[in-house]
Amino acid sequence: MNIEAKRNELIQWILNLSEDALNRVDSIKEKFVADKIVAYTVEGDPLTLPEYQAELEKAEKEIERGDYLTSDELEKEISTWVK
Repeated sequence: MNIEAKRNELIQWILNLSEDALNRVDSIKEKFVADKIVAYTVEGDPLTLPEYQAELEKAEKEIERGDYLTSDELEKEISTWVK
């Protein structure tokens, strides 16, 4: 059976599930999505979707607080590293 036929078979099967069974399938899907690695930190550590979203929220709060460097400030800081 090719992938397209498998997908169609699963679609038909899902369309006929009871509400309870559909909720269980949805839970499996959510767990799969939550456990899937979607990004990596600059150190190379893997991030799942919830972890990635938490990092984005943290970064947005830092920006709102003004806790960041402009490109000019960063260039000045970098120039002190290479002496």
